Amino acid sequence: MTDTSPPSPTGASMSVGIDSTERARLIDLVGAETVPYWATIGVTVDEVYGPGHVTLKLSMQPAILNRREVIHGGAIMSLIDAAGGGAVRTLTPADQVAPGFPTTDINVTFVSAARGDVRATGRVVRRGRHLVFVQVEVHDQESTLVALARVTYMVLNGS
Repeated sequence: MTDTSPPSPTGASMSVGIDSTERARLIDLVGAETVPYWATIGVTVDEVYGPGHVTLKLSMQPAILNRREVIHGGAIMSLIDAAGGGAVRTLTPADQVAPGFPTTDINVTFVSAARGDVRATGRVVRRGRHLVFVQVEVHDQESTLVALARVTYMVLNGS
């Protein structure tokens, strides 16, 4: 059984139902250290709850702020895409290499400004043969909802 509860606002580990070996495999599939852009803007893995369910973190820093000194919407969209893509990659069975999953569509509704660190939780809603649909929620450190998103990824088999 996999924990499907929302992430802890404190970032505390909530992995329930997966052992440490499987958790490490899923974190490796998310592959935060293999995406230079994520390192540039500061995206890190916060938690992996199980296949299809991850939380990534973006720390507030001067390089990603807008003129109002809140996190720029483009940085939040990048975090959303990273969390959605990370959730999709964790569906890869242990005996397979993860195929490519390019983003085909992203729809974001910004609800409030991000005045501090944010976490994006991606959950796979449905995986088909050619498309994967993911829902992503972004919250700040006070658990205030910052953005809601729907992201669609294409499955590139054999990539």
